[in-house]
Amino acid sequence: PAFLIVMAFLVVALALSMLGVWTINPPQALYTLDAAAQRALAASPSPTTRGSTASDGTLEYAPASYSAHPHAASFTNGLMATLLATPCSAPYLGPLLAWALLQPSWVTALALAWVGVGMSAPYLLLAAFPQLLARLPRAGRWTDLLKQAFGIVMLGVAVYLITLLPNPALWPWALLGAVAVGLVCWAWGQIPSLNMSLARVWSIRSAALVCGALLGLALYTLGARATSQNSTNGWEPFSIAALDRGLAEGRPVVIDWTASWCINCHTLEALVLSTDEVQQQFAASNALLLKADLSTDNPPASALYAKLGGQAIPGLAIFSPQHPTSPTLFRDSYTRDALINALKNR
Repeated sequence: PAFLIVMAFLVVALALSMLGVWTINPPQALYTLDAAAQRALAASPSPTTRGSTASDGTLEYAPASYSAHPHAASFTNGLMATLLATPCSAPYLGPLLAWALLQPSWVTALALAWVGVGMSAPYLLLAAFPQLLARLPRAGRWTDLLKQAFGIVMLGVAVYLITLLPNPALWPWALLGAVAVGLVCWAWGQIPSLNMSLARVWSIRSAALVCGALLGLALYTLGARATSQNSTNGWEPFSIAALDRGLAEGRPVVIDWTASWCINCHTLEALVLSTDEVQQQFAASNALLLKADLSTDNPPASALYAKLGGQAIPGLAIFSPQHPTSPTLFRDSYTRDALINALKNR
């Protein structure tokens, strides 16, 4: 699950880069290094360069070009093209490399080799058939639209990765985490402006990263509590028979209407229902805890909730043997103190 979540967040970040929310820029030093390498290759003469004889008998070298050092020039151009193409290639190669590094060594090597083949194939094809250059369409608005379309497809891939999580209760938290990643990317790329100093730009980006990390930690904590503690706190699936049985035994019955896609429901489970104070009161009251899951069609639970006047979830009702037809109903939100007092007074 952790690997799927990290992959989904990575795909979201790279998709937003393709949509123009933020940009993956290589360090400026790479551009400087590329220019310096080109100047050095152009300035250095080749031992095989043909020259002309001056009037004093000395040999003059004509200005050298890349043809003087074809192998060094090809290597330098290929290296710099790979590094400087990071803004275009990272959205595609990032998820692939993240996946490949977790595979057996032979799969990793094969994946990296095919990446090299794929990046070099266009150059080899055009070198073998130079006439194809005239048929290549010129870059324009269509290339931007194509890149944005791929970004939208990658967002769909991220949603698909989240749905692969084995526990559906994790889906809302993973989606919230993806939103947090999107906010950090937006703050990174959109808040800084061209007229800001470099120090201010990086202070904004650092603040965005810190806020994103704190938000991610909070979501992780809430999600862990909601998905792990709630399954061990004695909740049973809701049924009318279970409700009647609990009231017949003289026990208060607590019914929680929830769903796997309901973020507010999971938040209340983590911050209220799973806390030690509430769990202790459940035990002291000998309450029967029933979970009315509306993630899928659940006619009995939906009918009872509608009869009580409930519409949207989350919702919670406390039935008591003394007042079986007039339960205490909490809709939308409630606090630990309110729930504890309601249990004590039933």
